[in-house]
Amino acid sequence: MRILIIGQPDRTENRRLVEEGRAAGHKITNVALTELVFEMDQGFRVLVEGQDVREAFDAIYIRGIFPQVSEALLLAELAHNNGIRVMDLTLATENYIQSKTYQTWRLGRAGISMPHGFQTADWEDLRLRTAGMQWPLVLKGVHGSQGQHVHLCANESEAKKLFDTHEPGFFIVQPFLKIKDEYRVLTLGGRALGAIRKTAPTDDFRANISLGGNAEAAELPAEQIALCERAIDELGFEFAGVDLAITTDGQPLILEVNRSPGFSGFEEATGQNVAATVIEYLSN
Repeated sequence: MRILIIGQPDRTENRRLVEEGRAAGHKITNVALTELVFEMDQGFRVLVEGQDVREAFDAIYIRGIFPQVSEALLLAELAHNNGIRVMDLTLATENYIQSKTYQTWRLGRAGISMPHGFQTADWEDLRLRTAGMQWPLVLKGVHGSQGQHVHLCANESEAKKLFDTHEPGFFIVQPFLKIKDEYRVLTLGGRALGAIRKTAPTDDFRANISLGGNAEAAELPAEQIALCERAIDELGFEFAGVDLAITTDGQPLILEVNRSPGFSGFEEATGQNVAATVIEYLSN
């Protein structure tokens, strides 16, 4: 099969997908979204390395979409309309919106618990809303992954500095949760591949492997796995990472869902060949 992977070629997970895809006998091409050429003449074409995607590929896995979101959605719809397998299919068939605020609304509507908080573009509104909250508070970027743009603010002054250095409405403000355990559950095709328990590095509160955190294989109760799978079903992601937290009082919360998850740490902790499993799923 001829497979196109859209995402930065120097990212570990993309290199693993290319490696396992070629080992399975597929022809794999991996380029960044910015390397695509859009020809808008009498016949509209999207070119990759000079080739029309409609003729050169059987399947396309779109991992990276920012900041060229419109171009990614265009590629997905054009490919899908021409009978090419697209992952995630929701990129081509639904009104695709990706932000943590949107996820909170969709999952909350489905009865899935997530941390409370708010998003505002007005500093005075933020200041008034936080007046009744207990510091420290977490300011989390509406977009971003791997712990980027997630900050723990000890007081209003620290929050103001962050607010002033980003565009209005950049952050969601949330309480600093008392978390007992934090997990990453990888899902593919709506079902869990497994789970790892994440622990933060000693000098950080974020339990992200990409930031130096640790991971170990974990077994979760069936009801917690089912909760993560419900979240995936609601959002329509084919391959995703669900961040699940268990608070000190035993409450399970979905912190967020990543549509293009890192999985190298998961592979190391569990011994699973995630890249090969994803390629097999995509090619079938």
